[in-house]
This record gives sequence, C-alpha cells and structure tokens, in this order.
Amino acid sequence: MSDGHDVGVTSVQLDHVSVNIGTTSILDDVSLNIGDGAFVGVLGPSGAGKTSILRIIAGLATPSKGEVFVGGESMRGVRPERRGVVMVFQRHALFPYRTVAENVAFGLSVKKVPKAERSHRVDAALASVGMAEFGERWPDQLSGGQQQRAAIARALAVQPRVLLLDEPMAHLDTELAAEVVNIISELHHTTEMTTIMVSHHRSEMSAIADQLAVVIGGQIRQFGSAQEVMDHPRDDDVARAIGTHPE
Repeated sequence: MSDGHDVGVTSVQLDHVSVNIGTTSILDDVSLNIGDGAFVGVLGPSGAGKTSILRIIAGLATPSKGEVFVGGESMRGVRPERRGVVMVFQRHALFPYRTVAENVAFGLSVKKVPKAERSHRVDAALASVGMAEFGERWPDQLSGGQQQRAAIARALAVQPRVLLLDEPMAHLDTELAAEVVNIISELHHTTEMTTIMVSHHRSEMSAIADQLAVVIGGQIRQFGSAQEVMDHPRDDDVARAIGTHPE
C-alpha cells in the first residue's frame, strides 16, 4: 500500500461524534465500531445524517465533538488524502474532457504515482469493474451504470483502506442499479476492503451488507448484523426506516 498505510488494518471507529452547524444538530453523539474488512450498510430517512457520517470518516467534514479512528489511528488533523479513505458520491462526477482511463488515473496523477505503475493500476481497476475495454471512451459515451462503475474504478485505483459509497444507485434505473450492486458485492468479496455504503435500496443492502446501521435524527438507533436488524428492528421508527413496518 502506498503512503505508508497498513493494508491489513482497516477498522473504522467513531467515538461520540457530534456535528453542529450553528444551532442545528446534524449528528448527535454517534459512536460506531466497524471491524476490519466489514461491509456496513447505512439506512435511514432523508436528512437523517447518513452522508454526514461518511463525510466525517473521509475527512470532508470536521466533528464538533468526538473523534474518528481508522486502523486504530486518530484522524484528528489528518488531511483527507492521507487517510487511506475514498468516497464515491451519488453523482459520479467524471471529468467530461478526460477519457475513462484518464478519469481513473486522476487520483494517481495527484499522488504522483510513476507512469508505469499508474497505467497498471488503471487497467486493474477498470478490469475489476468489468470495464477493461472502455478506457479510451469519453464519459458521455457510457450509460449511467457504466459511469458509476468508472467512478468506483477511480476510487479503487488509489488502493484505499476504506471505501465509502454514498447512494451509488440513487440515479440509476432498477436494472442498472442491480448491475452496480453486483459489482460492489463482487468487489467486496474479492478485495475484503472495509466498505460503508449509504443506500435507499433496502433489499439489495440487506443482501450484500454484513451489518446495518440505522440512522434517525442524527443518531444511530440500531447497529448489528443485517439479519438481526431486518428481523428484529428495535422500535417502530427503525422498522419504518428499513421498510418492514406495516403502515
């Protein structure tokens, strides 16, 4: 692993994290322990604070209180690019004036990875998402699902310790969403990378996640194995959030 990161140590811990914007509480005393190589799905209603949890882990937002640890190391004062954490957003945000391969290579160029290694990593990342033949295409020549897969390849190319996915199927139709879910599931099984994914696709989430965290009102209301959470929601609010409450 580049940047001195230990590939085998990828646990994530939030320790009593709160985020306030003015007088508005975004996250309220959130504690979460995610083990090395786990796949955690984050569910909850819109505005509950799910994306804020990812942003805190990635270093794109700063806790008002509490602390974040990755691989047992405090992330206090650690810049996003030094955390070994990468985040894939709802909108894939590919550069339209770069080819797919150039998009995937972008983070490696920023890190000044040597050209030969950069080319190898780009090829490997594209192959891992089933897009080995698409490197010379332009983003507008890809379907929505292919664009999201290219965005995931760009994240994988920098060899992160932790992969964060913020509703990667949000803007895809059912067929394309299923395609991306399959790619993500296969990647996790082959790389065993610690993965945290926010999604409203509850059925897919419960099928591929090891654990589920249910976020309501800026708090984690339930965290446990996917089967336990789905079969035994803690209360009616959790049941509604995971779609098992009879309305």
